[in-house]
Amino acid sequence: MAYGMTALSLASCLLAFVLLVALVSIRRKNTAIANLLKRKSDQLEVSEEELRLLATTFDSHEPILITDKDLTIRRVNPAFTRATGFERLDLVGTKASMFSLEDRYLPWHEIHHALEEDGQFSGEVMCRKKNGQCIPMYQRLTAVTDRHRGTTHYVAVYSDITEQKRTQEKINKLAFFDSLTGLPNRRKILDSLDRELAHAQRYETAGALFFMDIDNFKDINDTLGHDHGDCLLVELGRRLTDNVRKSDTVSRLGGDEFLILLPGDTSNEEDTIEHASRICEKILALSEVPYIIAGQKHYVSLSIGITIFPSNASSPLELLKQADTALYKAKGGGKNSACFFHPEMQRVAENRLAMERDLREALQRDEFMLRFQPQVDGGGVIRGAEALIRWTRPGIGAVAPEQFIPVAEDCGLIVPIGNWVLQESCEQMSKWLQQGLALDHVSVNVSPRQFRDADFVARVARVLSETQLPARHLMLELTESVVVENLDDAKSKMDALNALGVRSSMDDFGTGYSSLSYLSELPFYELKIDQRFVRSLFVDRKNSVIATTIIAMAKSLHLRVLAEGVESEEQLEFLRRHDCTNYQGYYFSQPVSACELERLMAQAGNEYHHGPPNLSVM
Repeated sequence: MAYGMTALSLASCLLAFVLLVALVSIRRKNTAIANLLKRKSDQLEVSEEELRLLATTFDSHEPILITDKDLTIRRVNPAFTRATGFERLDLVGTKASMFSLEDRYLPWHEIHHALEEDGQFSGEVMCRKKNGQCIPMYQRLTAVTDRHRGTTHYVAVYSDITEQKRTQEKINKLAFFDSLTGLPNRRKILDSLDRELAHAQRYETAGALFFMDIDNFKDINDTLGHDHGDCLLVELGRRLTDNVRKSDTVSRLGGDEFLILLPGDTSNEEDTIEHASRICEKILALSEVPYIIAGQKHYVSLSIGITIFPSNASSPLELLKQADTALYKAKGGGKNSACFFHPEMQRVAENRLAMERDLREALQRDEFMLRFQPQVDGGGVIRGAEALIRWTRPGIGAVAPEQFIPVAEDCGLIVPIGNWVLQESCEQMSKWLQQGLALDHVSVNVSPRQFRDADFVARVARVLSETQLPARHLMLELTESVVVENLDDAKSKMDALNALGVRSSMDDFGTGYSSLSYLSELPFYELKIDQRFVRSLFVDRKNSVIATTIIAMAKSLHLRVLAEGVESEEQLEFLRRHDCTNYQGYYFSQPVSACELERLMAQAGNEYHHGPPNLSVM
């Protein structure tokens, strides 16, 4: 009995232990389940929060588009439909490229390749709206992958950059286009020329560059005003554009200077030259079509310099320099003309630049000197002398005036050089008079630029005062081009000079306009027959007729006439027979120093009847 109770008690204890263990296990499982449920609940809350955030993001103001891996549209947000004008049903199931006109730099297949390689892409695209309008947008594409890193979708976010593009265009227009004509400016054309030159060098093609300016444009501005000059520039830019191909570029370099770039589209340089020649002919023909400015017709001509690339140069600036050199050569050939560049022209241009530099230094180093060529009357007596400038260039030697005077004219140095000649000539003439030499006058050449100076008459008066030279002993030689540029201004200045007592001579008569009207209007004292007529008196009968006509005309206008360039007894006798009474030339004397002229003056005047004296010319 006692044994049975013990066993029952043990069994009860064991059952209680098992129940206890089971209860503990159940409690732990319940706790784990509760914890799991809580975690799941928390995760659901997080997912809901993320979904709300995603939904909020998807409904943002920026257009968003979602595609599958084949770029088929699966989702679009409201901002996207508002931006494009398409409804959601219009887009879902279609290809994303249906409304986008590719990246501005890359086609769709390259964009797709970039997505596969990097998983993302960004760039500017042109998006086509439902109404057909295209707007610029910035696109950010991102690839969505699964756990195996395989692409399942693409998400594209867009930003409208229309205003940015407009602002950029305004900035570019200000930076790269001429504000007056709307044509590309210097910066733009040099950039285009750099690309075209590289293309021509790479693909062995030949292009051309035109450099042109308007003949006598300054006269138009001075007479009509700058506003009318601007109208002319605008109209010229339009005409130039109308006379070239769409692939060609017309630009305004500045002032009245224009460029035309013909891209290299042929490997045959001769074809390019032929095409450039045709374009050139069309442009030069524009001079025959008048411009209507201030209600009046004006005819305008151009000078053009042309260079071919890449054979002639390796940089845009070098090409520009070559075309400018050719332009300078064209201007030397007269108005409304053109010239092609070649290497010899470049050598001449470099020498010209070096001469310009040396001329500037020559003024500072007092390298110029004067020589005087006697002017004699019919009896062989020296009555006057023409002052002629001479220059000995360091390291080179004597430079002919016909070489350095045009350079000085072009660069503006002719004004200080001319002023120096005037000052030195008057000082020397004053010394001769003090020495008792019976000279009537010294003749001084005046350049167009020098004469146009508003202070010219005042300068002449000042020099006469400083050198104490009576005004009647100064003769100023003016060319026809000086007076016809502005007849009213010329008359005003010549009248003022005449009032001072200074006499004026018409130099090189017969080589320019030769208008009788200004001879009657302007107070000239002397008319000089140009030496080219005198030297060819017995070569071309026409020149002898011109010479005799000039003499007769001068006599009828009560002008003293002087023939320059007399080199032979035959020429002298011909001129004497036709009543020319004053002469100048190598038959009598070469240009000599002041001391040598004094020696000649000391000789008997009739020695010239027997031919030119023996002179030691310095």
